[in-house]
Amino acid sequence: MGDFKSHHTEWGYQDDNLSKAGNDKIQWAEQSNATLLYNSKDKDTSKSAHWRKEYTPGLAFVTQNKGSVQAKREVPTDFPRSQHCPTVITTGIIVPRIAGIPKPRWNFRKADSEAYKIDIDKTCQG
Repeated sequence: MGDFKSHHTEWGYQDDNLSKAGNDKIQWAEQSNATLLYNSKDKDTSKSAHWRKEYTPGLAFVTQNKGSVQAKREVPTDFPRSQHCPTVITTGIIVPRIAGIPKPRWNFRKADSEAYKIDIDKTCQG
């Protein structure tokens, strides 16, 4: 995990900042069947208090044996008193949580129909 002192356009560096190490990482990933977990919209993971600037996110690669690997990378909020932000990587089956619509539900099989009928008759007859 980290930028490995390598710059490449795959992880947000400009063309004029490319390095041989960056090209080496790309070749290694292709040969190792590794996938880079990177999204240009993710928050940067390193910042300089002196320059007041944030820098490229840390790199993470995942490999797969058969089929596709489901992996997700998140950069939560800043870590207190540190120049680095944590990076959380989740692998495996990622099941999204879906919030249901709160609706009242009744189980009519458990309802006591006869008691309900008697109660309604008493209430309506007064």
